[in-house]
Amino acid sequence: MRAGERMACLVAVVDKKEKIDGQVGRKCTESTLRRRKYQASIPVVLVTFFCTLALYDCILIYKSSVQRNAKRDVPPNLLIAAGPFMYIMFHVAFITVAVIQLEFITLACALLESMIAINQALRIEVRTVQTEATLNSIVGRQWSTDASVASIQNLTVLHCTICDLVRAVGTAYGPILLLILLSDILHLVISPYYVFIGLTRRGGALTAIKLSAQAFWLVGHSIMLIGLIEPCHRTICETKTTNELVNKMSRLVTDSQVSLRRQLTLCGRTLATCAAEYHP
Repeated sequence: MRAGERMACLVAVVDKKEKIDGQVGRKCTESTLRRRKYQASIPVVLVTFFCTLALYDCILIYKSSVQRNAKRDVPPNLLIAAGPFMYIMFHVAFITVAVIQLEFITLACALLESMIAINQALRIEVRTVQTEATLNSIVGRQWSTDASVASIQNLTVLHCTICDLVRAVGTAYGPILLLILLSDILHLVISPYYVFIGLTRRGGALTAIKLSAQAFWLVGHSIMLIGLIEPCHRTICETKTTNELVNKMSRLVTDSQVSLRRQLTLCGRTLATCAAEYHP
C-alpha cells in the first residue's frame, strides 16, 4: 500500500470524525481539548524516545567495536565504522516503521473515541426509553417516540460510517501491520534473551550500559505492541456494547411503540451485518 493511499485514508478519517462528533453532539470542552492535545503529543514523544535510543545504541556499538579492536591492536579503520553504520541504517528503517505504526494507532484511537461517543449517546436513549416506559406503566401516559426514532436512525448511520472507516484503515494498513506485529513479537523475544545472556556474563561498565539499552528497547517494543493491539480490541468490545444497548432498548419498548420497535429491529439487523473489525 502506497504512502499516498495511507495519507488519503488518514485525511478521510479525520474529516469524517469531525462530522461524526458534530452529529453525535459532542462538545469540545477545555478538558476534551486538553486530552486531545496530550494524545497528539504521545507519538512525538515516542518517536523522540526511539530516535534517542537508536543514537545511544549506535554509540554503544561503536565504542564496543573500538574497545574490541584495541585489545587486538587493530588501528581505527573503515571496518570499525561499518558496524555502527549498519546499525544506523537498521534504526532508520525501524523508526520509519514506527512512524507508520503510530499513524495506525492514532487513527484507531480516533475511531475508538467516536464509537465510545456513539455508545454514550445510545445509553442516554436507553435511559430515556426506560424512564418513559416506567412512567407509562405507572401513570399510563403515552409519549412520542419520534425523537428517539430519529436519534437511533442517526446513530445507526454514524455507526455504519465508523465501521466503513475501520475497514478502510484495516485495508490500508493491514499487510504492513501484520509484519510489524511479527517484528514486535520477535523483538520481545530477542531483547530479553540478550538481557539474560548479558546478566550471565561478567563485564564492565560498557556491558551494564548495553543491558540498560536492551531494557529500554524492551519497554519501547512493549508499549508499541500494546498500543497496536489495545485500540483494535476495544473497538470490537465497543461494537458488542452497541449491540447490547440496542437489544436492551428493544426489550424496554412496548408493542404500542410500533415505529420505535421497527427502527430498533432495523438497527439490530444493520449492526449484525456491519462489524467494526480490522482486517488486512
